[in-house]
Amino acid sequence: MIFSLFRFFFLGLAVMSIAYLMTRYYIGSTLREELESEWQELPQAERGTSRNDWVDQRMMRNRSAIRIRALLISFVIPITSVIAIIIAVNFL
Repeated sequence: MIFSLFRFFFLGLAVMSIAYLMTRYYIGSTLREELESEWQELPQAERGTSRNDWVDQRMMRNRSAIRIRALLISFVIPITSVIAIIIAVNFL
């Protein structure tokens, strides 16, 4: 019984970790595409640096926001949902 519970938690952690990495990559690549298109729309005089430097500077500003979003999507929301379902089934 207890072995099955540990196996369930371990596999859940592994799946959520993979989902975290995929979500973080997806959010980062989507943001990069948006920033590249934003750079294209800037007037020539405001561009200043190269596109990659401009995009990298703004990606560095949003690095912690990307991590937080990915953590919420991959870990917090699924764990909270499972706990809410368990409480609803057992106590309501």
